[in-house]
Amino acid sequence: MKTNISVLGIGTAGCNVIKQLSKQNPKTNCFHYAKEYPEENINKAFEDAKVLILVTGLGGQTGSAVIVNVAKKAKDLGIKTIAVVTTPFVFEGPIRRGRASQAVSALQEIVDELHISEDENLKAKYPDLVLLNAFTKSDIEVISIIQSILISIS
Repeated sequence: MKTNISVLGIGTAGCNVIKQLSKQNPKTNCFHYAKEYPEENINKAFEDAKVLILVTGLGGQTGSAVIVNVAKKAKDLGIKTIAVVTTPFVFEGPIRRGRASQAVSALQEIVDELHISEDENLKAKYPDLVLLNAFTKSDIEVISIIQSILISIS
């Protein structure tokens, strides 16, 4: 029996990951939510889903706020919910890092699984890391986590 899995990218970072994931896994039910995408994409992600994977970069206003609300709704609907998030680099500042920390705390109480990729840790893994490639490397890490999840539950 195949598990119906939806993957919802929230905010700029989440949508960037979903665009890449859709290219690599075209059969995956991928959806976007950001200011430029309609809110009904959130509702479409819930349709027939047994598992919902939420993807976002924490620290900004869209990802940090919306992911918590979407996770609550999924939990209320009885959908297994997995969050895959990134936390900001130190250079992104204490406000973004504070928002991320609050969102992580909230998600820990709501989701079934929480996977955190700390962007700051990428510096050790990628010695050539510079601002121009930092977020691309972060996307690669998140896609790897999502692909592992998809393999383990499908």
